[in-house]
Amino acid sequence: MFRKFSYHCVNSKSSCIRWVCSKNKRGKCKAYLKAHSETPDVPTEIFDVHNHEPPIYHITKEGDYIKV
Repeated sequence: MFRKFSYHCVNSKSSCIRWVCSKNKRGKCKAYLKAHSETPDVPTEIFDVHNHEPPIYHITKEGDYIKV
């Protein structure tokens, strides 16, 4: 999760990790994040212009996100 949107990893084999919006294929959303493999939780490049609203999630007591 980043700024209320979910992403999935599409490239983690190089020194750069690329995450794309979860609606990349189905919704053709172009938003993405890039990070270095040494610090994967710290984005180094951000394009967070989405063509849709953020999904609504319920957070469980364990901290898991469930899409509503």
